[in-house]
Amino acid sequence: MLQHMIEAHPDYLFGISNYILNIEEEEKMRAAGHYLGENKKITDLREDKDYVFHVSEFQSYQFALAVYYSVLGITDKATDALLPLIELEYPESLVRNMAEKILAIRTKRGAERHAAADNKRRQTMPIPAFPTDVTDKMPEFNHPEVRLFYEVSTENLQDEDRKKIAALPREALVEDLEKILQDAIDRYDKLKNKRFNEDTQSAPLHSLYFLSAFEHEESLPQLLNLLRINDEFIEYWFDIQATSDLRNALFALGKNKLSALSDFLKEKHRGGFVRTIVAEAVIQIGVHYPDRRPEIIDLFKDIFDFYLVHAEDSAYADTDFISMTLAELEYLSAVELEGYVHRFDEKGLIDDFMAGTAAEIAEMICTEPHPWQRKPVPENLAEYYDGSYRERRVERPMPENEPAYNMFTHPVEKIIMKLMMGIIADEFEDPEKPRPRPSAGRHIPVIPETVKRTAPKVGRNEPCPCGSGKKYKKCCLNK
Repeated sequence: MLQHMIEAHPDYLFGISNYILNIEEEEKMRAAGHYLGENKKITDLREDKDYVFHVSEFQSYQFALAVYYSVLGITDKATDALLPLIELEYPESLVRNMAEKILAIRTKRGAERHAAADNKRRQTMPIPAFPTDVTDKMPEFNHPEVRLFYEVSTENLQDEDRKKIAALPREALVEDLEKILQDAIDRYDKLKNKRFNEDTQSAPLHSLYFLSAFEHEESLPQLLNLLRINDEFIEYWFDIQATSDLRNALFALGKNKLSALSDFLKEKHRGGFVRTIVAEAVIQIGVHYPDRRPEIIDLFKDIFDFYLVHAEDSAYADTDFISMTLAELEYLSAVELEGYVHRFDEKGLIDDFMAGTAAEIAEMICTEPHPWQRKPVPENLAEYYDGSYRERRVERPMPENEPAYNMFTHPVEKIIMKLMMGIIADEFEDPEKPRPRPSAGRHIPVIPETVKRTAPKVGRNEPCPCGSGKKYKKCCLNK
């Protein structure tokens, strides 16, 4: 009916705006673009160039223009359409309402891309590598002091207690720390369906922090055993920041045991998520120790050749792992490995939704070396707990046309970012979730006001609401 009305009354701007605002399909929106004028300016709609538009007409047109570009996926022009309203000091609530609509459209488009990508996605189903002794009995420890790890979270452990435990006889303490890791495996089946209590169930994270700070490389097998269970196990004990916590531990314990890490990456039925974490740690070893870069490049050549041979084997082939690892090689400026991107793409093992298209990934890994590629790691036990090592991260230079850049500088993108973070914060405040808000080094943004949900909750494997077209964990999770 609206379309008939605007065809009959092409000068009726409110009719045009309402029609555009109600279109959700991209093809239909392209067909309707001419209603907004050839140059997509409100002045295109009147032959009389001296015509003065009412402020409500201008507002209505800019809203329609923002939705038009959003549905077409032209992110920068969608947000630019709202800029004049901010500059003219329109009520913030009006701009916010349109920002919510843009975010909802972006999220919907991302979900559609996700669904399309899932049709081509290939995942390895994790199978635990060894039987577990299911029990609800806590281990017997050499040092009763470590029982404190079962009573306080990493955020609430006092410095004095941390130093006291670190000063205990080392050999017996390491044995206790390894028992804690095994305990996490043995009691997981008894605990996984219960609500996670950060104070009483942070012992594995305490253990990882201590073993990593001690650089006790002999504990690497126990750490890898954690990764041999499944992704749900890792998410239960370490939550969404599992990537950084486990990567730091693998870096500390595995930097002189690359063959063990390489062997893990070639094991059957390991999940794509945990394999990617191991690959990230190996890449950072090459970044932190440039003299070892050739060794790391050769390691990945060997691993990639192995996966190409097993490209049709469901025990190995995993588009998540291949796509994320290739993209992560950007940190190593691994131009020598560019050819593998195209070979994996030919095998159908590049997931465009995961980290970008093959062409985009190939361009990424040929980037010039820069200090931002070095992800800082904790240098002592205190830094594992307070997360202060992150302050050493060098900011990545980004061109202004990238969505992630605009998100932090563009006035409208700032509003959208705030709304998006509100949705993510809601995820952690959901009383039905088995885990509360992360602690200490695992920060999430604090939103000072209640934000009404206008889009679905955002999980680590869901489309990033920023509109980048990538998964949240590869985009804005750690920004």
